[in-house]
Formats: sequence, structure tokens, C-alpha cells
Amino acid sequence: MHFRVITSTSPLNPNCMVLATHLDALELFFCRPGDNKWTRICGDLQRRLGPYYCNDTIFYEDEFYVVDRIAELFRIDFGLSSAVKLTLERTYTTLFNYLVELNGDLLLVTRPKNVVTPPAGTRSITTHGEHFGDPLYYRTTVFRIFKMDWHEGKWVFDKIKNIGNNAILLGKHSSSSFPVDGGIANFQANCIYFIDDCEVTDRSKLPDIGAYNLETQRIEWLYEHSTVWTSPLNWFRVH
Repeated sequence: MHFRVITSTSPLNPNCMVLATHLDALELFFCRPGDNKWTRICGDLQRRLGPYYCNDTIFYEDEFYVVDRIAELFRIDFGLSSAVKLTLERTYTTLFNYLVELNGDLLLVTRPKNVVTPPAGTRSITTHGEHFGDPLYYRTTVFRIFKMDWHEGKWVFDKIKNIGNNAILLGKHSSSSFPVDGGIANFQANCIYFIDDCEVTDRSKLPDIGAYNLETQRIEWLYEHSTVWTSPLNWFRVH
């Protein structure tokens, strides 16, 4: 089983809330310190799970939010054990959506990809083990950034054309932003750094890992010739 867990504060805090995404069963659960079981979240989101399952979760402005595969945003209501839909209109997005906080704003970062078929007989590692065949994998092409307009209840694309002296780190259920200054080596401002977050990792293919420059709209591929990255990666924030 695969879970992604985020917290509202330190788990040592008695007021901490914990939100867990069950990535296999496509369900959400929460608990508090002292609970002896997880509580399942129902409501608008739960009725939509399946083809529109949860893409990402974030704790933002003292609330938990969830985005699905068609970029509809939900707020978790723990009192009702429910997820309430907030967006009033659908946004054109891809199957890969991420929630990021930047300068106090809630951003949706979408990641269009091309489907690529490797040569016949490629050996692959999937979530169900090793097999031979012609698996499909995805290759990132571009990024789009939307800003949440809370008054209109929709994602707005044209308000975010660059992120200034900041960088964004994107990964499956692990995304964040940070200012780029002289103390952070090897990171460039106004760039999105991304890692391969697909469930299938082909040993023969180039990793879908790189840096996207928002100004030039070009990708600098990283670790293209590395034989080390044969399993999915993730970002970790060190406090």
C-alpha cells in the first residue's frame, strides 16, 4: 500500500491534524493525536474519485486542500469528515497537477507530457513488479502556472507569468517553493525543478528529471546519462 501523509504542524502538537492519501485505493483519511483509528473523508471529492482521483494535497492558510486530475480544488472539512468543492469552473489542465504556496498565494502547476513508447522488449519496473513488454512512459514538455482567485472561485492563468527570484520544486505529493539567494547553490531563479513521478520507471529510458526555465520556456534535462536513478525520487525539506 502507498500513502502520502501531510500534517498541519508537528505531530508532537496535541492540536495537530494528519491527512493521509491512500494512493492505491484513491481515498483520503485523517486523524488527530490520540485517535485509535483513521476517519474516512467523504463528500464532493469522494463521489468524484476514480478517473478524477486526488493529484496533490497541501496545508495552506490553516486549511487542508486537495486538487484532482481535472484541477478542481477541494477544502477538507474535518467537522463533517468531508471534502467540499471550491472551484466553480473547470480549468484546462493535464493529468499531472501540483499545489504550491508562493508568496502567500496558492498556485496550481500543471505538467503536460508526451506519451513515449520505448523499444520492444524493454524491461520495466512497475508498482506490480518486473515485466517485459512495451510499457508507455511520459516525458514532460512544458509547465503552466495558475493562481487561485478566491473571489471568482477559479484558477487564473495570466496572472502568473514568472515567479521572480524564486524556484519551485515539483514531485509526486511533495512540492514546495523557496527564494533563491546567494546561499543556495546550483538553483536558478524563475525555474521549476521537477523529478520523475510516474509509477513506471524504465531502466532503459531517460529519467523525466530536469529544470524548466519560465523565461525561455526551455527544459534543461538532468541526470540524462545516470544509471543511478532507477526508482522514483522525492523532495524532502530539512528543518
